[in-house]
Order: sequence, then C-alpha cells, then structure tokens
Amino acid sequence: MNLRPEAFVQVRAILFDVDGTLFSSEEIIHDIYIAEFSAAKERLGRPANIPTKPEVLDQIGKPVPIIFSNLAPDLTRAEQDDVSDRVLKRLVSTILGGGGHHYEGVRETLHELKARGYALYTASNGREPYVRSILTANQILGTFAGLPVIQGNVQNKTQLVTRFLEDQKIKPEEVALIGDRTSDRDAAIENGVPFIACRFGHGNEKEWEGAAIVVDSIRDLLDLFRIPSGIAG
Repeated sequence: MNLRPEAFVQVRAILFDVDGTLFSSEEIIHDIYIAEFSAAKERLGRPANIPTKPEVLDQIGKPVPIIFSNLAPDLTRAEQDDVSDRVLKRLVSTILGGGGHHYEGVRETLHELKARGYALYTASNGREPYVRSILTANQILGTFAGLPVIQGNVQNKTQLVTRFLEDQKIKPEEVALIGDRTSDRDAAIENGVPFIACRFGHGNEKEWEGAAIVVDSIRDLLDLFRIPSGIAG
C-alpha cells in the first residue's frame, strides 16, 4: 500500500462499491447466468449464444441493463429485463443461503469504521435486493447509513455519486469512494472524490489509474481513516 493519508483527512463519509470490494460473486454468478440464459433459450429460442464464464465476469461492475444488453443483444429489452429479474432472484437466494465469497476482514473493518464515526454508504451498480442480501449475509447491513444504488433517473455510478453529494449536502473532499473497477474510478474522479482502489477485487492496474491509493486488503482502510475531521478535537 502506497500510503497517502493526507488525501483523506477531510473525509467523513465513505462510499463502498460492493461486488469486488466487500464481496465476490465470482464463484456463483456464472452458473446462475448459464441456468437462466439456457432457460430463456428454451422458452424463446434465444439468445443465440450462452455467455462463457470470462464473458460474464467481464461484466461485473457495470449497470445491470448494460450487462444484459452486452450478453444477450438478440433479446428484446423486455426479455432482457425478465432474465435479469430471474437472475436477481437466484442470486439473492444463493447469497442468503451462504453462497459467494465475503472478503476477509470486511465485517470487522466496517464495524470499526462506523465506531470511529464515519458514515458508510454503498455505491453499487447492483440492485438493492442484491446489495441488501450481501450485507445481510455478512452481518454488516447495520453499519450502513444508506444504500444508494442505480435506479430511476440515476443511470450510472457517476450520476449516483453526484446525486449522493447533492442529497447529503456534502463536499467531494469529505467523501472517499472504495472500489475495484473503471466505473468506480470514473465516478469518483469525475465528481472530485478521492478514489481508493482494491487490488483484491475484479479490476486491474489500468482500471486503478488515477487512484489516490491502492490497498491490498480492506483492513488497510483502518490506517487511512482514523477519525472524521468534524469530530476531531
């Protein structure tokens, strides 16, 4: 970890990407996609191509409508939405049943950050039931002050962060965004928010360019965030 704590001295709210930052769906997501795309092909005769595991994993971190448009362009939007809803139900059920991988140290780190006085929020491209299932399964739902997700007029993560800053009436330098993919980096940088990249997630070095810091473990956040500046003194 190349420590630059001076970039975070004003931070009092922390936005967390979810898949690739707090949790990994990698071990469960492909089988679920395969099952639902195969079922759709039986019902509709389409999609022509069932996505491979690398193709599915490459979509993690993108808004849900874009994922299904990329993976099944020969389905109508309504058909894509139907498959998406079916995938969501199976994901939620699987996660609440113990599926997926919760990164080591997440629970302890988030509880400690909350105890230190930081306000924690999600910043996910996933839908709320998906996000909520992950946080519930890892017993960290109660550490979050809110679960901002892409919905309604908010169509991407950059807009999500913009809306968050407006709704919370908070300055960009008072927020940090933790994530692993290009969408996380762009959402932070385009809003003037410090970006912390996770080396342990789904991204790569190119996607982390411009990050204030790259961390090797979620626990590294405890060295960056000691106490919110508004509370100190």
